[in-house]
Amino acid sequence: MRMNLVPRPSKTGIAVALASIATLSTVPALAQTTNWTQATLGDMWQNPGNWSAGVPTADTTAEFDNDANPIINRVTVSADAFASRLVFLDDVAGITNDLNVSFQDTSGGIATLNTQLLEFRPGVAGFGVVEMQVNFFDMNVVSDDGFQFGPNNTATVLGDTFVFVNRSTIRSNDDNSTAINGFNATFELVNGSHVVNDGTRAIAFRGDGELVVSGGSDFGWNFNTTANNQVFIGSGGGRLSKSANLDGSVNMASGGPLTFGRNGDTTFRSAVLNGVVAGPSGITIDGDNYDVQLNASNTFTGDILLAGGRLLVNGGPNLGALGKDIVFNGGTYAPGGSFATAIETRFDGDGTIDTSRTGGLHALAAATKGTGTLTKTGAGELRLDRSGANFTGNYVIDEGMLRVNQSNAVNERNSVTIHADGRFQISQTATVKDVRGSGILAVEVGTILRMGQLSPAGPTPDGSIFGTGTILKQGGSFQRFSGDNSGFAGNWDVDARRLTLAGPDAAFADAAVAAGATLRLEQFADTTVSYDGRISGTGTVEVIGRYNITGNSGGYTGDTFVDGFLGVDGLLGGNVFVGNDSILGGDGTLGDVTLNGTGRIAPGTDPLLPAGSVIGSLETFSLTMGDDSSMEMQILGSAGGEGDLITANVVQLDGDLVVRLDAAPVFTFEPSVGDSFLIVASSNITGSFDNVAFGERIEVTGSGVGSFTVLNIDGGILLADYQIPEPSVLGLLGAGVLLMRRR
Repeated sequence: MRMNLVPRPSKTGIAVALASIATLSTVPALAQTTNWTQATLGDMWQNPGNWSAGVPTADTTAEFDNDANPIINRVTVSADAFASRLVFLDDVAGITNDLNVSFQDTSGGIATLNTQLLEFRPGVAGFGVVEMQVNFFDMNVVSDDGFQFGPNNTATVLGDTFVFVNRSTIRSNDDNSTAINGFNATFELVNGSHVVNDGTRAIAFRGDGELVVSGGSDFGWNFNTTANNQVFIGSGGGRLSKSANLDGSVNMASGGPLTFGRNGDTTFRSAVLNGVVAGPSGITIDGDNYDVQLNASNTFTGDILLAGGRLLVNGGPNLGALGKDIVFNGGTYAPGGSFATAIETRFDGDGTIDTSRTGGLHALAAATKGTGTLTKTGAGELRLDRSGANFTGNYVIDEGMLRVNQSNAVNERNSVTIHADGRFQISQTATVKDVRGSGILAVEVGTILRMGQLSPAGPTPDGSIFGTGTILKQGGSFQRFSGDNSGFAGNWDVDARRLTLAGPDAAFADAAVAAGATLRLEQFADTTVSYDGRISGTGTVEVIGRYNITGNSGGYTGDTFVDGFLGVDGLLGGNVFVGNDSILGGDGTLGDVTLNGTGRIAPGTDPLLPAGSVIGSLETFSLTMGDDSSMEMQILGSAGGEGDLITANVVQLDGDLVVRLDAAPVFTFEPSVGDSFLIVASSNITGSFDNVAFGERIEVTGSGVGSFTVLNIDGGILLADYQIPEPSVLGLLGAGVLLMRRR
């Protein structure tokens, strides 16, 4: 069956024979059948017959030539047969008969024909031009050295050879480094046939040779073509499972793709197609390590399926006509140059887009859809310019940049993983399921990145965040960022559930916390992290670890819970609840403060730091102390009268008062006898301390010594009349303390 997809050179006598042979499911009626007889000269088998085991024998050359009678022969094989060579030739000068030989299994199975070499000599120099056709039906042919066209693999063949393979396999194991000269040679494989070389030798199609593959058949030789040689893929598709370099055209009929490679084959193979690929079918890459490079302005209209390997192109025309899809199911798309892919990408499974060959930017200028994972690899940028509304899979950025350049290019069902060498750039307002990984997230000015709407459990990205846009946390999930946020000067909008900032570096972005949502500031290092942004809203702020809030968050009206140390060096509105073993410090202004459990208020810097604390002044609307809480006030300064101060409209006392005095050499200040210090400024004080009554003296703690009288005066609480112990008392404390208090 000749498949006339495009005009092809006429091969007289072959087309008619093929049409009759290919359409028969039984043994074709081809002339008479005679028995084999051995020629008197040499081991030449001139007449066909029934081949059985050993007939001809393994050391026999079975030769067919065009001066035999008849010249259309049918060889039926009922059992495994052997021959040292099968030779088909024009060996008589001036005879131009065409030769047609068919081999057919009649055993009910697939018989094996074993031969060292299949040799074709049509119209060699000095003889008439001849066309020969050799057909294999239901055969398993083992030819160790494969094929030879012309004597000694030379290009002196004048005639044409046509090898037709139907429901059969021809298998070789030829590792010769010199390519077979397939001059004027045409192979046609139909109905699941295989022509396979387990070795590495190639076939070089020359002259007007062609390759025709259909019905799911496989041509498994390395081969190459010139511009005059064509490859035809018929209905049912065809497979090229070895490497190919095709300068000639490739034409595909409807109903089947051209497939490169074979799944499970991990050997590197490649096909370079310099000729035009045309027809209504598509291309499939199936080999695990198979590269296909399309170089022409192609016109084929079928889909490109990447089930493995890589597709390499250098421009949009290489991809064929518009209206198709690039379908990913395990393969890689590797565009070169800076063109935009104008056909849609569909992820039926996982797939990779490698931009390492682009030298910069590659844009997807058509929709992305499917359910698999898109992995971006290679340096350079992959830009999403069109809709991803029908893409429900995930993105993984291994290397380079993935840029969102269209508002619906990503959606709330997409999880984005940014690896260490990757960057996720938001250039248009976009929505994702969540973000994770150790790479860079950048949100540009004026854009919003929404996340968390559908994520059941938030991941923990630990990469850096940059930009001046907005990151909006939505939905019922938890989202945690544990990387460096110091380069992000935009906005955190916490609309639902909880957003955690757990990075070890200062944060500068503003945060708006909606009612019912939580912003958690969390870190466990031995240093205090600054939050320099502005907090607003009515939701909850949780501080876990050590943080300083330095910005103007006076408009915040929600609740702040402290589990660790919170230093307020700016303004923080709302209600502040200090938990067990936690400290509220700083030098700023707050709303209402409540000390729960063993919580403490200690103005100034974190007293848990190795260098100790410096004094501070906290102004609150109200201060409420619990039973086990404490007010820890430090006396410190370069001159008399300096120390911690709390200013509040309303103070409800309870718990303990602790007065800390650190003398030289830790600090350089000690009070003078009789000095007084105002520690609370308020005209509305109720309750009392548990450990000291007003009018009683309290001993200082720390490295200094002495005591004060605690007074509730009009306008606050005063530590009055500093006194130091008598020398006899100091002697009990040790000579070292006596020396310390001398000036």
